[in-house]
Amino acid sequence: MKDKTVATYLSLLLGWVGVHKFYLGQYALGAAYLLFFWTYIPLIMSLVEFFILLGTSEDKFSKQYNSVTSRRNIQGESLDEYDINHEKAKFNKSPKDEAQYQPSPIMPNNDLQSNDNESYFLEIAKRHIQSGQLAEALVLIEQVINFNSQNAYAYTLRAVVYTNRDQSKVASDLTIAIDLYKQQGEYEIAEGISEKLSKSEGIRISNEFNRQGSEFYEKKQWQLAMEAFTRAIEYFPSNYRAYFNRSKIHFEEGFEEVDFRAAFNDLTKVIDMDARIGGAYHNRAVIYWVEFADMDNAVKDAYSASSIYYAENDIENMERALALKVQIEQSFGVK
Repeated sequence: MKDKTVATYLSLLLGWVGVHKFYLGQYALGAAYLLFFWTYIPLIMSLVEFFILLGTSEDKFSKQYNSVTSRRNIQGESLDEYDINHEKAKFNKSPKDEAQYQPSPIMPNNDLQSNDNESYFLEIAKRHIQSGQLAEALVLIEQVINFNSQNAYAYTLRAVVYTNRDQSKVASDLTIAIDLYKQQGEYEIAEGISEKLSKSEGIRISNEFNRQGSEFYEKKQWQLAMEAFTRAIEYFPSNYRAYFNRSKIHFEEGFEEVDFRAAFNDLTKVIDMDARIGGAYHNRAVIYWVEFADMDNAVKDAYSASSIYYAENDIENMERALALKVQIEQSFGVK
């Protein structure tokens, strides 16, 4: 017997990796959430699902998740029955039909006729999204929007479809969804999506500036690279790669002047945010050694760098880090 409160809190705290889906017995969806968590799609969807679960009555939850015949499609079959019959149909074809048969995703057989069917269409669309069938999902979602332009969840799902296609459409659909949720009195959902929209857009812009900065760096256009990395950090302060890339510019003699202390600050930020960057420890070890004459911390960072490189099977850089460690110790008279 599944508990609504448990499912609700799981969707909020661990929904981004699909734990609530596993709890509800939706193992395929749970696996899809876990597989695609890095795309931020599961994060947005689990947030929406949290508020949906929060507003679901105990009776409705029990019927939906503790009964195999409660969720009905437009033909009167449960979704589980529909899936089984759909699969059986593949094996009940004549040889001629089978030769012409092409596997296809689950699609409703009728057009939208009432608001009751909207949820079913969107449920199937969500399955398509999780399985990567974005074109099929888009067809269903747009049918819902054409039938009911006030369905906020439909716009939210369409934004997910557009995530890796057209960021302007993502922003547009999420903005519409936020307005609709507010009109419907769902202020918490609207605020949650608004926060995610702001963060995801900031991450996208930050990554773009970081990419531009890397191109400038390769061309030795230090000033332009510095400006791009700094903008990347402004848009997303947790972009440790931008900090690491910016730190390297401070080592370049062609950029104004070598600034070990500025590089040290950036490298410390990187290490504080992601301790598994071997290059950050390696470069900070050099600064501890050359700028601060701090043998203990220099040796410690060089050893940390070698350990990380070893774990990554990067033997060449591991040997460089160990050689640096020995060089630092010898410069201080340690044998």
